[in-house]
Amino acid sequence: MKSVDWTGRRALVIGADGEAGRTMALTLAERGMKLALTGGDAAALMRTAALTGRPMDMLVLPADLGNPRDVGNIMHIMEGHFKGLDVLAGALDDGAALSLCRKVLPLLKASDAPAILSAGANIQALAAEAGIDLAASVAEWEG
Repeated sequence: MKSVDWTGRRALVIGADGEAGRTMALTLAERGMKLALTGGDAAALMRTAALTGRPMDMLVLPADLGNPRDVGNIMHIMEGHFKGLDVLAGALDDGAALSLCRKVLPLLKASDAPAILSAGANIQALAAEAGIDLAASVAEWEG
């Protein structure tokens, strides 16, 4: 299987203000990806961006994922600024996060190499909704 070059790919990291999301953000940044970091704690998101070593390349999007206006703003930014989405990552288990995930699935489906990276229990259902083969996605990611 051909390895995917993740440099410049676009990722939305949900819960980047927490430990699991921060770890994912740092890993994605190491691969040269463009990141949109979201979570409820703006100061923690800024710390995550700083830890990547390239905070000016990160979009920091403090949001209440239970607020439809905040979710709409994230969608607008992903469509307008990032022009799409290649990777959906982070803590995808709570209802508000899942709601955002489902809203961005059309952007993810349009990617030529979509991936969902999460320790969450709902990853199988999200992948099925997006039509993503998780085995192939993981192999490309690890490749």
